[in-house]
Amino acid sequence: PAKSAKELVEWTKANTGKANYATSSPAFTLPSELFKMKSGANGTAIPYKSSGESILAVISGDAAMTIVDPPPMVPQVQGGKLKALAVLAKERFPDLPDVPTMTEAGIGRGDRFSVVMKNHPEFVYCMMAASLIGAVIVPIDPRSRGNKLTYQVRDSNSKGIIFSNEYVSEVEKTLVELPQVKVIGILYKPGFDNPRRDQYPDMASILDGPNADPPADRNRDPRSPFEIIYTSGTTGEPKGAMLMHGNFCSNALASVPTLGYQETDLELSFLPLSHVFERVAYYATMSAGASIAYAESIDTLQDNMAEVRPTVIPSVPNCLIADCHG
Repeated sequence: PAKSAKELVEWTKANTGKANYATSSPAFTLPSELFKMKSGANGTAIPYKSSGESILAVISGDAAMTIVDPPPMVPQVQGGKLKALAVLAKERFPDLPDVPTMTEAGIGRGDRFSVVMKNHPEFVYCMMAASLIGAVIVPIDPRSRGNKLTYQVRDSNSKGIIFSNEYVSEVEKTLVELPQVKVIGILYKPGFDNPRRDQYPDMASILDGPNADPPADRNRDPRSPFEIIYTSGTTGEPKGAMLMHGNFCSNALASVPTLGYQETDLELSFLPLSHVFERVAYYATMSAGASIAYAESIDTLQDNMAEVRPTVIPSVPNCLIADCHG
């Protein structure tokens, strides 16, 4: 029944039980969740195998809405079977000149979301997704607890949060304090003791879709905000530093020749990805076309070194001292 993106948002708020969306790929699930964060819309993800199936679900009434790529959607809109409310690109789509962009509809880039987890591949996926779509990622040290965690989520103005299930108890305390923050996804791994929380989107379900090309309107501005990284807070409240894409690019590109990174290098990573030095090391390694292995923990570092035989191990002085005197 909605005639605009804003009307759709209001409809989802008034019809929580009916509000859902069809999605066939993480490339569509993440912008859908960011749309919910930005607008305050409601909606549960329903996975499908393709954009065509997502479109048919909306036409049949099995799903209320969907975000899909233009080719399979345009004929249905032109034929009157679908109502297009907005496009994600910066400019209107030539085949649908009357459909406004999200920015024109009042929904733009720059939304912030927090990530609370140890080093997992899914952490990297969040980083890359944020970079592509122009969102701002807030990597929070998973050792943050209570008021310290809540402060960082609030201070960064995060609209949503992604976390691993081992930290669910602490995150849920923050969600009580900040009910406006939406859960984008929760990560489950073997060894996590906490029971599943079916009320939150499962990261595995979000990622369990066909591969998709990068969005056509992917972010290319090196001056755009990319991350807010917080200090440890040992001298007071943690302090957030806004870093741009260009900050990481310049540091990474300078590090490759300076440190002599090669495509054949293998980095063993044990510093948390919430640590800015580890982030720079990651981008430098990727810039060189090298590989990264993630240590299970600092306690297993020696065993992991023997297992993968790395050529590069980014570290900080206190870790080296601890290792020498351990």
